[in-house]
Amino acid sequence: MKSFIFSFLILLSINMFSNQFSFDLFTGFDLDLLTKKPGIYYGAGILVTDGPFSAFVAMDMRTHDVGTINPNLEGGILGDWYDYTRESYVALNLKTFDLRAGMLQLKEGTGKTYPLFISSNSSPYPAVSISWKPFKWMELKNDFVFIRQNLFDFSKYELSQIPKTLYYRRYALKPLDFLEFGLEDAVLFLGRSLDLIYLFSFGPYQTIQWMRQGAGPWHEEINDNGMIGLYFDLSPGNLRIYADTLIDDVSHTLIGKSYVHPYKIAWDTGIEYRFNENLFYFEFAGATKYTFQRTSMNVPPYQYVRYEDRPDIPLEYNMIGYKYGENSIALNIGTELKFGNFDINPQYEYVALGKRDPDTPWHGAEEVPAIKFSLLDDEVIEKRHLITLGVKIKIFDSLSLNGTLGFAYIRNEGLVEKNNNFYPLISLGVNWNSGDISPLIDETRKNFSDLFKD
Repeated sequence: MKSFIFSFLILLSINMFSNQFSFDLFTGFDLDLLTKKPGIYYGAGILVTDGPFSAFVAMDMRTHDVGTINPNLEGGILGDWYDYTRESYVALNLKTFDLRAGMLQLKEGTGKTYPLFISSNSSPYPAVSISWKPFKWMELKNDFVFIRQNLFDFSKYELSQIPKTLYYRRYALKPLDFLEFGLEDAVLFLGRSLDLIYLFSFGPYQTIQWMRQGAGPWHEEINDNGMIGLYFDLSPGNLRIYADTLIDDVSHTLIGKSYVHPYKIAWDTGIEYRFNENLFYFEFAGATKYTFQRTSMNVPPYQYVRYEDRPDIPLEYNMIGYKYGENSIALNIGTELKFGNFDINPQYEYVALGKRDPDTPWHGAEEVPAIKFSLLDDEVIEKRHLITLGVKIKIFDSLSLNGTLGFAYIRNEGLVEKNNNFYPLISLGVNWNSGDISPLIDETRKNFSDLFKD
């Protein structure tokens, strides 16, 4: 059945869009800190374009674990395996308006490695992404991310899964060619897939939530997780300097009166410098303790993770935004060098982690902590040092190899003092792209048609 549907989509794509048609074949091997076990993947992708319209679909089969979760299908060529949907979408690209809808690998934030609002650290989300640039100096960006849908268990006649949705918005101004700044805004809510008031209100989501919770006749009993932040991006010449902030529960973090809790703030800042086709980058990010948490067991489980109450899933895979979550800092230094058909990427990353538990308000404390700023004040801190060398080799226009070799040294792993460990970091991938084969398809189709002419 799956093969039939996949073949039907391919044929439909060929008939609906005929300007360009190409496909990719890829396979690879990974060994990283998410599973600390090797995994293999193999799959294919298809790209079809027709003027401003395009469609892309990609899937693979893989044997990777996710934390302690094992593949759940048996009998694959390489052992136990599971299907994995890569980014797949339909798109409309106009001069001032872009739209994508499908399974999207979103990345929202200014940083190269540590975007704060939406990170591409796990599988794609079912989502719609819209960007409108009516002027060179202004952009409005909106993402509607449907993390989880409503499911009803008819055998028990009860709701087995409640919907979970994230809306993200960015208001960007670019008064100069080398300067951009703006406001980012996100709201995470449960119990409904669509919220029409958030959807059709163009003000910041946080202010819309305050209005709906007010005492007027429009009052609603809602309790959603709102986040807001400011950013700037300065790019004079070959230099780029940027900074991004995220404030979680802004009404209680900064301006609350009756109920004020510790600062729940995340940040990401960095410097990049381009020379010829090469790039040097430095990035520093972090989040205070309790950021991205739910604030009470009496409110919806709106902690900023994809799957709540799943400690068996590594937080670095489960976070919606900044990948390392609360009570952490991360530093990334590297360079991207080009030598003909060779791309080389040496990189060093340092990560410090305290206790992280987004599912438990205030880490189980009975009262809201009195301290205003708390970061890495635990008795034991986990410290990670990761050194990697990435290489990409373009063998032909259609064939490329990529790989990474390195190691991770972790001190006090799992917040256990003197639990120090080394781990290898290895990846190897092969990608082949067909290029545009629509002329070949047209010619082959014509030749076969001519065989049946009288």
